[in-house]
Amino acid sequence: MSDKTKLDIDELSSSDIIHLAEEYIHHDRNRRIFIKRYTRGMTIQKIVDSEFEEEKEIISIDQTKRVLKKSLEAVMKHVMFENGKLRVTI
Repeated sequence: MSDKTKLDIDELSSSDIIHLAEEYIHHDRNRRIFIKRYTRGMTIQKIVDSEFEEEKEIISIDQTKRVLKKSLEAVMKHVMFENGKLRVTI
């Protein structure tokens, strides 16, 4: 796959990202973390801090990175490059 056709979540709309998260990330906390990162642009440290402040849940930076990686892989399975554009598949 060339750089031109590389799948990049930043090319998707916020509504597509939220839709993909709600459909394919089944764990509530992981879905929140994913949405915070990819629709709000929060840093990993801010996500860690907000999870503690909002949910009283302690999560490490490394654990947050693993959640983001796994979640991104899960949602990008449902995105394809077609006719020069990224498309969300069902």
